[in-house]
Amino acid sequence: MEDGRISDDQITASSSFDAQSVGPQNARIRTEKASGAWCPKSQIRNGSYEFLQVSFNKTHVIRAIETQGRYGNGTGREFAQQYMLDYWRQGTTKWIRYRLRNGTDLIEGNFDTVTPVQRVLDPPIIAQKIRLVPYSVQTRTTCMRMEVYGCEDQEGLLGYSILEPEMDGVEEFKDEIFEQTSWTDGNQKKGLGLLTDGIIPTYPPIDPVFHLPVKNSTWLAFKRSDSDGRIRIQFDFESDRQFADMEIFGYGRPLEKIIVEFSNDGNIYEHPMESDYPQNLLNQQQELYSVKVPLNGRKAGFVQVLMKFSTDSTFLSEIRFNTDFKNATTSILEEFSFNSNKQSQIYYLFITVMIIILVAMTAALCGLLIFRRRKRHGSTEKLSSLGSPSSRSTAATTMSRDLKPTNTLITTLPLNGGQPRHVIHSHSFAPHHGLYGPIKGNLYGDHRVAASTQRILGLAPPSRSCSGTLFKDHHQPSLLDIHFPPPPPSDASTCRLEPALSNSSSEGIYAEPSVPLLGSRRCGTQKRQVPKTRNLKENTLSRKNKTLPLRARQEEEEQHYAIANFAMLPVDRPSSNPGYSAFHPYQHHQPRTKLIPRANVQFIEKIGEGRYTQIFSCYVSEATKKYKAAIKFQHQEAEEARMALQSEIALTHDILHANVNQCLGQTEDGAIITNYCPYGDVRQYMQKYQSLPRMRLIQFCTEIAAGLAYLEQRGIVHGHLSPKSCLLDENLGVKIASPRGPSHHAQLRYSAPEAIVLNNWSNRSDAYSFGMTVWEILHGCTQPPYHDLTNNALFENARNQLESSPAAVYPPFDQTLMNSIDKEIIDLIRDCWSSHPEQRPGFYEIHVFFVRKQLNSQNSL
Repeated sequence: MEDGRISDDQITASSSFDAQSVGPQNARIRTEKASGAWCPKSQIRNGSYEFLQVSFNKTHVIRAIETQGRYGNGTGREFAQQYMLDYWRQGTTKWIRYRLRNGTDLIEGNFDTVTPVQRVLDPPIIAQKIRLVPYSVQTRTTCMRMEVYGCEDQEGLLGYSILEPEMDGVEEFKDEIFEQTSWTDGNQKKGLGLLTDGIIPTYPPIDPVFHLPVKNSTWLAFKRSDSDGRIRIQFDFESDRQFADMEIFGYGRPLEKIIVEFSNDGNIYEHPMESDYPQNLLNQQQELYSVKVPLNGRKAGFVQVLMKFSTDSTFLSEIRFNTDFKNATTSILEEFSFNSNKQSQIYYLFITVMIIILVAMTAALCGLLIFRRRKRHGSTEKLSSLGSPSSRSTAATTMSRDLKPTNTLITTLPLNGGQPRHVIHSHSFAPHHGLYGPIKGNLYGDHRVAASTQRILGLAPPSRSCSGTLFKDHHQPSLLDIHFPPPPPSDASTCRLEPALSNSSSEGIYAEPSVPLLGSRRCGTQKRQVPKTRNLKENTLSRKNKTLPLRARQEEEEQHYAIANFAMLPVDRPSSNPGYSAFHPYQHHQPRTKLIPRANVQFIEKIGEGRYTQIFSCYVSEATKKYKAAIKFQHQEAEEARMALQSEIALTHDILHANVNQCLGQTEDGAIITNYCPYGDVRQYMQKYQSLPRMRLIQFCTEIAAGLAYLEQRGIVHGHLSPKSCLLDENLGVKIASPRGPSHHAQLRYSAPEAIVLNNWSNRSDAYSFGMTVWEILHGCTQPPYHDLTNNALFENARNQLESSPAAVYPPFDQTLMNSIDKEIIDLIRDCWSSHPEQRPGFYEIHVFFVRKQLNSQNSL
């Protein structure tokens, strides 16, 4: 809406207080047009139904909603604290009320008239029209501006219905997110739900340790006694589509038989295709599996799938259809090449020209690589000045400028003709071949492993506006347009997705970058140049000059919720350290998040204590609910502690990921309310419950990688990763606690060498810490890395690693572990420990790798 791709006639409303001044055409976010927002005619009260509606020309996937109140150049006082969403698409007979995965239909809105608040929709909405319905328990005047993030739907799936059995799941595994629609197929309701939400779990539905169901609306269960071992599901599409294959993701023993039938009218189904699972691959073991059924380009608008199983129960999480459109250009060339000898000559001439172009491009690429290698060789001479202690400060400053972490967002993968379909989780989709070798599977055909995928989330990035300038209004102004005070300083010179490029401090803490799912053009691209490190023959452990202060012993470093011991090394401010500038807050800002009165917090017991902070479990009471949480606050006055708490709030207040601990709110005195994790951190849990199954350890690693991939996608450097900062919730799901922002300080046993020696932080330094964390987890958390080295020796070893010295040492792998675990995992850990940050894998690749191990290597680990 902000960039004008949605026209005024696509934005309507139930009513307006004044159609010209506060009509729906003025509801574009970050835009001061007329009186600055849409305001309904009536005040909002409990039971009222006023709405702002956006209509699309085609069906769209809506992944996030952003709202803002009415600023009105300083005169506005109206905003909506909560709202609901209704939507409509082809096939539905009435508007559908949206529900989040947790079952609630109320979405938290704004807390002032200025700050935009974006809420990610999980599951996403598939709709042609959407309504934003403001809500308030008490009567109040409300005005709103909004933005919609999404893209055009490429799948064309209108809905599905489970024809047999009659129930949609059993016991704790029902389809809780299925749309509340009156659309039916006979006696069965029809719509979209769990089987098409794009989420593919990487963990079993039953906890293998406590044998309890994992309740988070991701698995659908079917009992053989209810359905005689048959599941029949009908899928309706907008129009006829050509199907390449179908993928089914589940848990248990693989389905024994799958029958797929096709129809053009939804009444007569014909041309069945049967697929039987190979009997020699069937076993009694319950496991995650993925089945891919080739459909050979069948064309239909309706598909019925019959699945048969013989076990007591089976679980499904996702069913996806991949379409295949024939390349028209290829068809034309094939026809053209056989018409005549003359046309054949033209065809071969065309192929020759293409080969010449390819050779020329290859030569140009080789020249570019030679140029870059020579340039990198020249930068090696810079690093040689690190040899003397007097020159290390200058050299460290130089390398701090050179080692610039990129903010690349790896969020989509091309499928079906190049259209991006998936993002990392909750959003990643593994390619056909993983980073560390081809995927091994016991499926019907070729198979791709999916991990926590979302629905279609992006198109090619179009040009979008980077300013919030005043729109020209060609209508006669109303009285509300006259004699307004001047607006606040404009951010027209910067792109709101890149606050680092702005010199204004007013946006530093609120302009946390989001990923608009319609795509956006980044304001600038900086290439990272990492100089090669030199090799030293001498043993640098014998150096006498020590530059790092002594640290507390390992057991004193951290407490349970990642409580900080602050700033042992000087921290570069954003102006000088590009690793922070794009996404991290400054000390002068107050983060704006949900305010929870301290009186509404009931303390239970202390669960952790640090140098300046304490952690208590507590109950938090709000207007409509009461829940258990954790509260972190200062118990001693310290500027470093205050800055760290503010930084944590700013970095985590809008985080919405299952594997990252979220800031739920803050009290008026600056305390942080976070998720409560009853099982403590990973190290505590593993030391208490020894000899955990190997797949539980791989699950921990997979979920840590998923959370870090999300932070990498957001451009956030964690900076303090270890098993102590990975908490376990009530379902034994990992939640990464407390990204440190500008409050980084080196952990000598976990931090990357460039972080320890040069104070240079990036997502690739997080990859080094991830390697150390995985090493400790796979060894049962019995001892930390380098447990036999002192602090001084650790610092010297970091310098040796940075310089690729033969004297550098790394944690050894236990021989029993080497014999029992997949060698590819050990290779991955060693890749994470590379002394060259650019050679370490990204977290998208790491997450895909561990998902593949979970799905396909359970028996071999």
